[in-house]
Amino acid sequence: MSLVPGLPALRHVLHAGGDAIYQTRLKKQKMLGLFGQKIKPPERPDHVRAWDKLDDDWKTFEVDKILKARGLYDANQVKLTASDFPAEPAGTKALSSVETIAKLKGDPKLGAAAIAVCYSCHRIGDQGIEYGPNLTTYGRQQSAETIIQALVQPSATISHGYEGSRLVTKDGLVITGIVLTQGDPTMIKGVGGAIQTIPADRIKSVEKLEKSLMYTPAMLGLTDQGVATSSPT
Repeated sequence: MSLVPGLPALRHVLHAGGDAIYQTRLKKQKMLGLFGQKIKPPERPDHVRAWDKLDDDWKTFEVDKILKARGLYDANQVKLTASDFPAEPAGTKALSSVETIAKLKGDPKLGAAAIAVCYSCHRIGDQGIEYGPNLTTYGRQQSAETIIQALVQPSATISHGYEGSRLVTKDGLVITGIVLTQGDPTMIKGVGGAIQTIPADRIKSVEKLEKSLMYTPAMLGLTDQGVATSSPT
């Protein structure tokens, strides 16, 4: 099997040989030989484990310095993008209770169009982004009331592994999302599934959010009828 240069190659060896391959300096240097071109922080979740080695046993062998010398990764050259959680629209009117919305009649055809807003954060079948929980089978496994509550009160229940955090850099940049690894560097996945890698010396604080990363109905422009249309009522 041919190896693709860069992180996919490293991931291939990780899966094939396990962590034992990292135990000697020589083997770590050989691992670096797999990188045949410039790389950037991983954009796919299955690459995270390989990148996280920069803050794990690789530190002992100063692999980060080797990567910098080869022009593969330089913490000083990382470009970050602000991604703060938007504020609730002014004058927002609360939606009706879950029980009231559940009594409304939905429209399957309109629902298919309304659910498109979910694709920016959720995977549904072969469409959407891997940011929030995969919803491919969610609708078939949950009651209409449960789905309506998830839309109306997104912070009532937060799925394990999808807790949000707010990271602030020393120069005031705010990045909100799901922390994948915390250390040096820290990796955080934001809305749309984009992963940013932040060097430790640029971080001022990282705090857990007390609310869900999912947007509220008002932020999504949903009304009582819109919620009913988006759920299997």
